[in-house]
Amino acid sequence: MDASALARRTIALNSDTLWFCDVLGGARALPENVGCSFYFNADEEGAPYSYIRIENTKIVEIKEKVAISRLANNGGYAFESAAKALEGLESLLDEACVKSEDQQNYVSGLIDHMMQRGATFLAVRANDFASVGSPVKLRSFVARLRRGEIKGTRAMRFCFDLGTLVSQDKPLLKSIA
Repeated sequence: MDASALARRTIALNSDTLWFCDVLGGARALPENVGCSFYFNADEEGAPYSYIRIENTKIVEIKEKVAISRLANNGGYAFESAAKALEGLESLLDEACVKSEDQQNYVSGLIDHMMQRGATFLAVRANDFASVGSPVKLRSFVARLRRGEIKGTRAMRFCFDLGTLVSQDKPLLKSIA
């Protein structure tokens, strides 16, 4: 990345989340020098998300798969800049890498690391989304579409498992035609 790209606000969105609200506009509207976690109120049992605890709109604690509140991240995170995200990631990786209980690294761990070093992250509500990251959630989403509970202004096509659909021998258009 060149210097101008590194200076720009950077957003990370989970690939298994469909957004029906303007998360990019929400990230662009943030004050300078802050990042954010897009969240919703989770009513599910268990702890399948990263969770935040806030004071006013400032995130004061973030935990992965530990329900410290009912405020759960829905797959969107914004960083003050690509440079700050990269600096935080390099710092985190240079230290003994703390992983979650399931031995994976998550964006929430990076945000926690950056907050411990003075970075500010705000909580931004973004309720209008669908998580399709498991067969159960995908079937639920499709059922809601069929019942008309999700209104869309455009047709949607979903492609999964691109390693199977696309290869050197099978271009995408021939694979799905």
